[in-house]
Amino acid sequence: MGTALAMVVFKGLTGLPKDRFVNTFHFADVPNGTGGAGTLSPAALDGIATDLISVYNGGTTPMAAYMANQISRAAGASEIRFYDVNEAKPKTTYVKTFTLAPSGFGTAASLPAEVALVASYYATRNIPQRRGRIYLGPWSTSIGGDDAGKIFRPNTGNTANIVARLAALRDRAGVEKWSVYSRPKGQTTNKDGSSNPPRDGTVRYVTHIWMDDEFDSVRARGARGSIRTRNP
Repeated sequence: MGTALAMVVFKGLTGLPKDRFVNTFHFADVPNGTGGAGTLSPAALDGIATDLISVYNGGTTPMAAYMANQISRAAGASEIRFYDVNEAKPKTTYVKTFTLAPSGFGTAASLPAEVALVASYYATRNIPQRRGRIYLGPWSTSIGGDDAGKIFRPNTGNTANIVARLAALRDRAGVEKWSVYSRPKGQTTNKDGSSNPPRDGTVRYVTHIWMDDEFDSVRARGARGSIRTRNP
């Protein structure tokens, strides 16, 4: 058995490497085999890929329906890149391509690319070594609406649907389980002299998931400025 890193990669319409949006997952208890990533079974990785794709494309109104039109919907444009976390570098890659479902709101404007919804999760205890986040997006304006005319925020029905899709991934029937991976690292010291506990390098099954009805930002996803206005 091994641990898989799965990177879900969405390509922007430009096709440039900088215009990609990545969500990262880890899966524990992946059976061994040949032809996959490192020592991981390709059949097991295929099963994980199917359930990951369902997170975005599954359901009556899939998450993809609310995602921005700046993400390519071309056939096979999206991909899941698998790696064996225990394999020495250079790591081998096992790639599954898929087609992101079309936007259900084709006329909806896109929010800025850096606007994200954060799915938070943890394994049994909500402490640093056992929790993680996924910055989902980018989104179209169909993901939310005005809150009593005061502020634009995500629709709680939409956030509940996203959490439900992630919960289905957590509860998948396969032996491979969505997990929190704590990368091995020794104790570190902060500037104020306090210490951070060492990371133990273990994987633990995800047990709890939540999402707030507020947006977050991933600055690296944003468009760079092209014109600077000065005064004087």
